[in-house]
Amino acid sequence: MAKDGRRVDISLTVSPMLDSGGRIIGASKVARDISDRRRAEETQRLLIDELNHRIKNTLATVQAISTQTLRRAATPAHFVESFNGRIKALARAHGLLTGGSFQGAEITDLVREQLLLGSDGDHRISWSGPAVTLEAQPALHLALVLHELGTNARKHGALSNSHGLVSVRWQVQSNNGRNLQLSWREVGGPRVTAPTGQGFGSTLIENSLRAYGGEVTMTYAEDGVVCEISLPLSELTQPLGALARASNSFSTDGVSQGIAGKRILIVEDEPLIGMVLTDYCKMQAASSPARRKALTRRCKWQQTKPLMPRW
Repeated sequence: MAKDGRRVDISLTVSPMLDSGGRIIGASKVARDISDRRRAEETQRLLIDELNHRIKNTLATVQAISTQTLRRAATPAHFVESFNGRIKALARAHGLLTGGSFQGAEITDLVREQLLLGSDGDHRISWSGPAVTLEAQPALHLALVLHELGTNARKHGALSNSHGLVSVRWQVQSNNGRNLQLSWREVGGPRVTAPTGQGFGSTLIENSLRAYGGEVTMTYAEDGVVCEISLPLSELTQPLGALARASNSFSTDGVSQGIAGKRILIVEDEPLIGMVLTDYCKMQAASSPARRKALTRRCKWQQTKPLMPRW
């Protein structure tokens, strides 16, 4: 205990003191303050726990992306193209987060990484807004949303020709808390028509940020797509190791009797994983082999074992 009453970790060494006849006449004690070493060990343990959680979460997200992309892919080639693009977008976002010890990413960097795709610049793309740092999970999902918007613009929208323009503008509003207001606008591209169906990209854009209180509004104006995003900004940051400590597993014992006819509440803070869990439940609840086959018909060319849980 220090003089101020503070307890400290020490490494203690005690050695006997002998006279010329070999008799013990005292002891020599050396105490070393190892508080810094203990703090470093605790930080290392938390980092390992956090890394373990992040890896599991990232692999689950990749699995969700692959499953949802596969369900909506017309051909294997289309699946490979879409899946690779989304994984690269996820990797670019992870690269930014790694530079910030996975505590957050600056929105300007997210926009640049997802829209320029490694190039030095593109005169057709512009962005502006204040410096805003997003927490890790919302940053990852905003990165995927920007990727989907950019991909659609390159295939069908303003970036599919040489004179179309894309502008991304954002601001922070202080109204009942801090909210990020981001606007994506396209002009100069081919004439826009609203899609007749909803693919995974559209579903991802609309639902990815909902788990964090965000709202996304898509408008398919004739002169270009407009996407308005509203996202609450958290005032508190996650302390190191908080996610790992908060992760608890649960048992599925007792649900093997089947789920047909039951109402199920899915609680999951990762929207993509929640979408996959919903699909699993629908497939498991299929009342007949024919109904189950209809639900899985889009996966008929998949060569691996179906991604089905054991209930």
